[in-house]
Amino acid sequence: MNSWLLLWTCLLVLGATVFALLAVMVARGAAKDIKSMFQDLGEKSGNDRKSPNDRQ
Repeated sequence: MNSWLLLWTCLLVLGATVFALLAVMVARGAAKDIKSMFQDLGEKSGNDRKSPNDRQ
């Protein structure tokens, strides 16, 4: 009986560890994507916002 408890405890800890690592990896990837999205948006907005003197 004790071996079953040890097996399920190890599987629970292993599963929680894998889940936590995947969550961190996904969060880092999403942060990079959002950062690049805002940089692209800033570049497009920067090109559109020229002063009236620059348009001459």
